[in-house]
Amino acid sequence: MIPALRASIAILILAAATLVCIPVQWLALRFGWRLRETLPQSWHRLALGLGGINVTVHGSETTDRPLLIAANHISWIDIPVIASLTPVRFAIAPDRASHPLLRFFARLQPCLFLAENGATAAGPDGSEKTPLVVFAEGTTGAGNSVLPFRADLIGHGGAATAESGHPLWVQPLSIAYTNVQGLPMGRQFRPVASWTGQTRLLPHVWTVFTEYSIDAVVSWGAPFQSESDAKSVAGKTEESVRIMTANVLTGRDPV
Repeated sequence: MIPALRASIAILILAAATLVCIPVQWLALRFGWRLRETLPQSWHRLALGLGGINVTVHGSETTDRPLLIAANHISWIDIPVIASLTPVRFAIAPDRASHPLLRFFARLQPCLFLAENGATAAGPDGSEKTPLVVFAEGTTGAGNSVLPFRADLIGHGGAATAESGHPLWVQPLSIAYTNVQGLPMGRQFRPVASWTGQTRLLPHVWTVFTEYSIDAVVSWGAPFQSESDAKSVAGKTEESVRIMTANVLTGRDPV
């Protein structure tokens, strides 16, 4: 099938499914139904399947709670990749929260909006037991390496996740995009998956759907209790994510 035709059909199917899911998800958020967490997970799995995005997972999410997940950030694709695996909340940084389309969908997916002063703005945050994902670089990168993790985002995310009398658990998470059409991406073709600030969202969505075959690798690092300041936690998670990402991109085991 011609790539453009296949992509058009896939996007139409996803749009139709979205129109059905939006009112159901709104009601689930309004009345606190369990569906508010499971429905987004099903939607993200559908989106990945229609977009031809294949996910390989190394390691597993810890069952310890409360849990803060510190991840690197490459693309909008990161969100369905992570959310397809487990119910999570996403911490939305102030610069990303200003994008109208992302903000609309962020209000349907359990999330927390981080304000400039570090406080969390109003938004559906799901269950307090649901892990919070912080894209700790604060922006998207090209996917060839990991940018420095921001201690302020780690600190704000930890404060929003912590529960009185319970230790906060932190787990590093690496995302890497390795192949397109079954061939290694390399630095030249990694922009097929990466979405940086210079690239408009909708044209990039079209690119992903026309390529149809992108391989993503998710690697869970070792969880640990947060018993130190945010700067130390940011440094520890950054080092773990950096090592896992570099190993995946060079064809080695993540850990």
